[in-house]
Amino acid sequence: VALVMVGMVVGKEDRTACPMSCSGHGECEGDPPECRCSDGHTGEDCSIVYMEINRNQVVKGDFVGIRQFRYYRILVNSDQAELEVVLTEQNQASDADLYIRKDRVPDRSHYDDRVISTGITSTLAVARPHGVYFIGVYGFKDSTYDLVALMGTLCEADCSGNGVCADGSCVCQADFFGDGCEVHAPEIAPTVYVSDQVGLREFKYYRIVLSGNTLSLRMEHAEGLDADLYIQAEAPPTLTDFLVRDTSLSTTTSMRLSSLEAGMYFVGVYGYRAEVPFQLQVNTSRSCPNECSGEHGVCRVRTTCGGSGCFSDPRCECAPEYAGIACDTMVVPMQYDVAYPVAVDKYTWNYFPFSTNTGSNVFVKLTQDSPDADCDLFVRLNDPPTLYLWDEHNSGFDQTSTVVLESPGRGTWHVGVYGFTDCTASLSVTIGTGCLNDCSGGDHGVCQEGVCRCNAGWGGEDCSLVVRTLAVGQSEQATLTSELLYVVEAVKDMPLHVVLREPASTMAVNLFAAEGNTVPSPDNNDAADTHRAELHSLTLVPERDGPVTILVTFDPEATSHQVPFHIVHWQALL
Repeated sequence: VALVMVGMVVGKEDRTACPMSCSGHGECEGDPPECRCSDGHTGEDCSIVYMEINRNQVVKGDFVGIRQFRYYRILVNSDQAELEVVLTEQNQASDADLYIRKDRVPDRSHYDDRVISTGITSTLAVARPHGVYFIGVYGFKDSTYDLVALMGTLCEADCSGNGVCADGSCVCQADFFGDGCEVHAPEIAPTVYVSDQVGLREFKYYRIVLSGNTLSLRMEHAEGLDADLYIQAEAPPTLTDFLVRDTSLSTTTSMRLSSLEAGMYFVGVYGYRAEVPFQLQVNTSRSCPNECSGEHGVCRVRTTCGGSGCFSDPRCECAPEYAGIACDTMVVPMQYDVAYPVAVDKYTWNYFPFSTNTGSNVFVKLTQDSPDADCDLFVRLNDPPTLYLWDEHNSGFDQTSTVVLESPGRGTWHVGVYGFTDCTASLSVTIGTGCLNDCSGGDHGVCQEGVCRCNAGWGGEDCSLVVRTLAVGQSEQATLTSELLYVVEAVKDMPLHVVLREPASTMAVNLFAAEGNTVPSPDNNDAADTHRAELHSLTLVPERDGPVTILVTFDPEATSHQVPFHIVHWQALL
């Protein structure tokens, strides 16, 4: 009996002991007992040694023996986008494999990921890591190596030092904005002149809180310099993301936006050519936006009172067929052969819907009241057009603009008239039985089945454009006052190069080319250059011998109506 009791006591002691007494590198605690390992040791018996490493720390010249593991431990916070471990062996004779595992040390059978190639460099990546990771380097041969654990924060550029990263997003300090708090945009007070300067190809930003509905801006700089003005709501503008912009070469730039919602607006001054000193003034006010689009409505001034006092509150009272805060949108379809009034301030729109159910061509005609004004015509199926989304458009400088919908069938179309300057005009829609402008007379072309067939020397939808012939290598100097067409003879399968330069650097020209006698356009061409630059070029490889038609036209945002240019073309023949 005594022997049995002794055996029972010994068994109980075994069940309450920690394995290997924690190898002398930890404390045995808890019930059931468990090793609490000291720093630098892990495993059930604390026998596994590891090295604690930090973010971006490089471990240089470490060694692992053949058939052995060398371990590292790293703690990753929740704001990291990626953990990337890079192992670089120091010589060709080495052969080490790379393992990683969360919370536990990896071995050759248990791991989250591994690389067992024979290459000099091995890389493992963990997306959106969080917590403790153990990195294992296994020596397939004796190996000397460098190791680094790289981490990229979820917050862009560590919030640029201008904010803190919280739950993967930057919380920016005052006056800093952007996903990475990279934009400094101090608030400016209305009527106060700001004197500043902007560097080459850089933005200088400001912000203003608009409580009314009208924002007026004025920027001045010295002659010979070039700075552009950009506006955006709720976020800093960029070269491609903006509400409105003015890229003219004028020393004084003025803007007035009258149909705005209350909120925060950002002003960006961009230095196009060199460092530009400038002065900027911003004003806010309350007014009837776009003056209620002329005859579309009447401006009524109400007095509104609140905790901060009373103020005038002008609002548009729209005629029954118009809606919108500026009475800018017609809510009933246009009737054919009826003239409708248009009134747009600079950078504002009027919209008009109409319906079609015909196989004949439909003509949309806009006639400006003043030849010095400039409003552009856009048409889109099903939805109101924008400066960049449309089916047909005419953004020339003629007093009368027309677009043709060829056999539109059944559909609902929306006309948008955009004010490049303040502009009043009349708008009409007609169903044509003939051709646009009767093909500009019998000398220019003939109408066949509703389409103009232009005579030699003439082109365009209505045969109103003079077609010039440009010989190979011939350089021509001209001034663009409306669209110009050139025809060149080309050889198939050989690259045809066209170069156009604007000596005055107005950046006002677009260049298009198409094979054959078809007049190219922004949405129907074989090659194009629409970059806002002094030098334009395009290359076309013709599929057949014969003519190539080149269109020189104004950029939709051109501010000059007279643009000198040089144009030349050549074709390298093998």
